[in-house]
Amino acid sequence: MKGSIDRIENNTAVVETNNGFVEIALSDLPEGAKEGSIIEFLSDGKYGLLNDEEDKIRKENYDLLNSLFKN
Repeated sequence: MKGSIDRIENNTAVVETNNGFVEIALSDLPEGAKEGSIIEFLSDGKYGLLNDEEDKIRKENYDLLNSLFKN
């Protein structure tokens, strides 16, 4: 399963998944995790960062925003 860190509140990341929101302690997330990061829920109970997927989504959003303001 994958999720996106929606926000960080009181040392807890609120992660949006296809099944709703879950809260994860920041100390359990990989170093470098931040709002907007895409994480993968691993089978051993840990989490991985999906930097390539995050970059892809950011580029798609950037391109969409630019297309709205052309002309």
